[in-house]
Amino acid sequence: MSNDDFFDFMVFWELMFPEDEDKTFECPSCDTIIKGDDKVPWIDKKNKIFKCPNCGKLLLIGPTTEGLVEVEEAREKELQPQKESIPSKESLKDIFICKFCGKEYKRKDVYEVHDASTKAVYYKCFDCENKFRLEEEERKRKLEEEISREVDASGVCFPGGPLISGEKFVCRVGGGKAVFYLDLITLDIKARRKNDIIKEMVGLFTASGIVKDGLEFYKRLLWREGICSTAFGQGIALPYIYADLAIEEEIATALAIIKEGVDFDSLDEEPVRLIFMSANRPYEQTKPAAPHLSHLAKLSRFLKSKEHRQALLAVNSKEEAFIYLKTNLA
Repeated sequence: MSNDDFFDFMVFWELMFPEDEDKTFECPSCDTIIKGDDKVPWIDKKNKIFKCPNCGKLLLIGPTTEGLVEVEEAREKELQPQKESIPSKESLKDIFICKFCGKEYKRKDVYEVHDASTKAVYYKCFDCENKFRLEEEERKRKLEEEISREVDASGVCFPGGPLISGEKFVCRVGGGKAVFYLDLITLDIKARRKNDIIKEMVGLFTASGIVKDGLEFYKRLLWREGICSTAFGQGIALPYIYADLAIEEEIATALAIIKEGVDFDSLDEEPVRLIFMSANRPYEQTKPAAPHLSHLAKLSRFLKSKEHRQALLAVNSKEEAFIYLKTNLA
């Protein structure tokens, strides 16, 4: 699966959670407390830019929802077509250059908006996404070295098993099928380190015979997490990657419930308690829709409900969790 698909997923996740009812923000200009469920006047909803309902300042929600970044009025002017104005001589004294894409700006206010946006929205530049990704080559090389060291140090081994034939339910997603097996749900994860948790969950897939090559699946998951954590907040993580599956469905999903919470590099820096790990068959670009993205969107809509999250954390057995998922997702 391409990086474009992954960035598309991150965008849809943000759209699934446009307003977090559990969070409050403070306007850096007038100190007004803005609740996540307030109806705020959006200027650019996709990029999380809106006006403070009290002072009217433009504000940008950062990637970790820790606070708000004030954005100059220039951003509003940039979004709303206007007659081109001639910048003052004072503003032309310096040239401001984006360190990510090299684009030059003669106006400091416009450059600051560009710079803040680049840092805040998944580290990709509004103007030059492709050029920005070219600068990731060194990071990718280091990530490959880290994965090799992790695999060598832990002595990873994923013994296979006969293809699972236990209780399951199937749901249709984007022209494909996603399957949930009872034996892929666990409340007994022993590990507390992120990579070890991933390793334990990969073991569920290989022991059940669903994933043919557990080591390759494990490496791909570490790579995906190295690019960007799939823990996007609210105590949820949705790690996923393609794998060689031995089942007819396009996607298989496992669930780990860790009630006390673990560090999973979440963007909101909160402990993760619900981990839905998906193994999906490689997506054929000729198809009109990507089943794995439809599946992730469906899970996101389900997990957006605080009631659903609390119900899963309240179960005492994997059987209870399986019945709840089947009732609400099938």
